[in-house]
Amino acid sequence: MSRARAVVGLAVLLLASAAHGEDVLVQSGEDVAPYSFIPTLARGARETNWAFTGEDAEAGSAHVFQLFVRFDLPAAPAGQRVEYAYAFFYFSFDSSGFGDGEEGAVPATIRCHAVDEPWSEREVTWQNQPAFGPPFDVWPDIQGFQLFFCDATALVQEWLDGARPNHGIALTNPTARNVGMYSFEATLAPTPDYQPSLLIGFSAEGAPPEVVLDARRTAATCATRRQALSVLEESGAMLADAVAAVDVEPARAAALARGASRALGAEKKAIRRLKRRVDRDAVRPLREALRDAVRPLREALRDAGRLARRAARALRGRSETQRQRGEGLLYGAEAVTGIGGAELRALLAEGTCAAPGEETRSRAGGDGS
Repeated sequence: MSRARAVVGLAVLLLASAAHGEDVLVQSGEDVAPYSFIPTLARGARETNWAFTGEDAEAGSAHVFQLFVRFDLPAAPAGQRVEYAYAFFYFSFDSSGFGDGEEGAVPATIRCHAVDEPWSEREVTWQNQPAFGPPFDVWPDIQGFQLFFCDATALVQEWLDGARPNHGIALTNPTARNVGMYSFEATLAPTPDYQPSLLIGFSAEGAPPEVVLDARRTAATCATRRQALSVLEESGAMLADAVAAVDVEPARAAALARGASRALGAEKKAIRRLKRRVDRDAVRPLREALRDAVRPLREALRDAGRLARRAARALRGRSETQRQRGEGLLYGAEAVTGIGGAELRALLAEGTCAAPGEETRSRAGGDGS
């Protein structure tokens, strides 16, 4: 179902380029993820969407979700053409293995396809889902919650030119990693950054090539900062619980510290993977901007993770000296997460990442997930 939304979120205030109307952020349209196990089910306007390929070996049944997304396209500004177009998505939740040896803990691979046939969110089932073509972009090695995107520049230009009908994009995942994403209708998404977004940059037709990078820098930097802040806050809460438990339940305190260390380490790796993808695909100014943005995030995550890991090891010891050392390391790790979180909140409050007009943002309701 199409939903009107304020143009905020991934590319808030698109900096100088937005003032000239060269960039458009679309956060409305239709999306649905049909399910192979119940092939006649029309999932409709759900809060959540999925992409994965699983199998119940004992029952001999397949469990596959594929996501279809169609954005509400704007008209191209007069005399301008698409310089770039990125469809952003966020891996926000997961019902698979998380590193415990289960099949679902494998890295995911997201494939982006152009859809060839018309469809309706309310009517799509596994049986009647539209056909789609081969992948036009692939994002491999997704191991944790993170932003990813499809480079849809050529496809969006074809839509706007009328060379191809806008039937949207399909996301498939050939792995068993359960990539969960918020839908357009989601009311529980922390911000619109976590919902499907299409960022289109226009440039004057016939003008010398000039990539407008401000919006892409903002999108990559702000989304990365928000996710790192979320992990720091959650890990800080775990470490605070560990501090409270260290005298009466040292084993629980050690487990909490170990959990915080793993979460911090996983986010640090996710940021490194995002940087590698941008390094490979993007032009130099975007690489440099993201490099400068992620360095302090990785340092905060690294330092807090190391302290938490050392605290967990010390707390597993039996002597009073080890317990006291573990408690001191817990305090240090908690302090680092607090300092890092405060710095990130200050960065997110800056003009390029803040979300002005929050009170005017339209949030859509859903019918459940």
